[in-house]
Amino acid sequence: MRKLVGAALLIGCGLGSGKQARACSCIGPAPVCSAFWSTPVIFHGRVIERTLIPNIIERKLPDGSTQTLYGNGVYVVRFAVEELFRGDPTAREITVKTNQQSSACGFPFKDDGDYVVFTYKDQKTSELWTTHCSRTHEVTDAAEDADLVWMRGLGTASPTVRLFGSVYLPKGWTGGSPSIQISGPANRTVLPDSMGQFSVDELPAGSYTVTTTAPNGLQSRMKQATVLEVPPKGCANITASFEYDSHVRGHVRDAAGTAIPHLAIKLIRRGPIEPGDYGHFAISDENGAFDFVGEPAGDYVVLANYDGPSPRNPYPPQYYGGGDWDPNTAGVVHLGSSASVDNVDIVMPVAWKSMSIPVRVVMPDGSPVVGAGLWAWAYDESFQASVEPFHAELRNGVGNVSVYAGRRYWLVATLNGPDGHQRCGGPVKFTASGEVKEQVVVIEHDWGNCLRQSSKR
Repeated sequence: MRKLVGAALLIGCGLGSGKQARACSCIGPAPVCSAFWSTPVIFHGRVIERTLIPNIIERKLPDGSTQTLYGNGVYVVRFAVEELFRGDPTAREITVKTNQQSSACGFPFKDDGDYVVFTYKDQKTSELWTTHCSRTHEVTDAAEDADLVWMRGLGTASPTVRLFGSVYLPKGWTGGSPSIQISGPANRTVLPDSMGQFSVDELPAGSYTVTTTAPNGLQSRMKQATVLEVPPKGCANITASFEYDSHVRGHVRDAAGTAIPHLAIKLIRRGPIEPGDYGHFAISDENGAFDFVGEPAGDYVVLANYDGPSPRNPYPPQYYGGGDWDPNTAGVVHLGSSASVDNVDIVMPVAWKSMSIPVRVVMPDGSPVVGAGLWAWAYDESFQASVEPFHAELRNGVGNVSVYAGRRYWLVATLNGPDGHQRCGGPVKFTASGEVKEQVVVIEHDWGNCLRQSSKR
């Protein structure tokens, strides 16, 4: 039986509060022999009722009309318990909550569906919840379901534990294999198989420390030992990743030779690029130093301040070896297999000068706006909009914004209404050169991001 509380089915996301409003991201689920011990209530049951609690927000628009917004709701699901593995052994019915939308990790229970449910408790309310990131799943054959078979046999299972996992090597590696060291109540050293898998069975329960040894030419991404507490009849899944033992190192300085800290540096492969390879990134330290670690052999170019000037960094992008926009003019870094290249030093051009631009934010009737925000986004055909905008300090809608002379900008204003709805104005284009007159931005759009949504771009 499915029951709907409220008047409308929710679509869209992001209007809930707390964790229910966040986008879903899953790494798991953990194997049953590990998840079992950390899950407060686990049961096998059948859905007898689903109740949807919608998330509906009514708001008034500036013209007096009403708009209805639909956000992520919550399903309250009642189960008839067929088998209970953790929790109150007397429970015959259990109620579990889950988000309505899969984008918020909601699990898609069906009316009269048969499920194994792994729950967690809300720390504030003690209510039981589940997500599609857990081991919760529909049961198609209760006699053959692997999780049910394992939990049913737990009472007579051996008290020993199992440690297993996967080893990930960098693409193209053809050298030796790393090893995994396990120490604790029993000590083992294991090698992964041809598929990168390893397993050690029938170990005593207890605390284990896991370390790795990389072959020549590789280094482990595991920077410190991993300590695992494994209860009797439990298990632990270990992931060990390795990368090339290579470095591309250098410094970034200004024209006077002074180190520039906190500058974004990008390493870009020359030649054929794998799909999804957007380059690798580093940030210069307090001494202006940067170090790209674990890169495969190949030819690269290095670009400093790749996102362009920002309020904190008054420098245009600059390639190692020269060239500010065209990678064909840059110096090429030749990196051998598991090798290091040092002294990839970049000297930034002379810092750009700031200038102050008068700005004003008004409503369509020309009246000043109180509480508006205004930002100047630098833009250039070479890299479009800047990542970090310049913010104006406004008082009653009037103020100044500090930008860099000679550059072009989009001005965008936003205004938050009492109901939380955001409106915007712009973008207004201008070039910061000579005597720039006062720039006026009108709050005229019933949406929150004019920079992205306005056709005036």
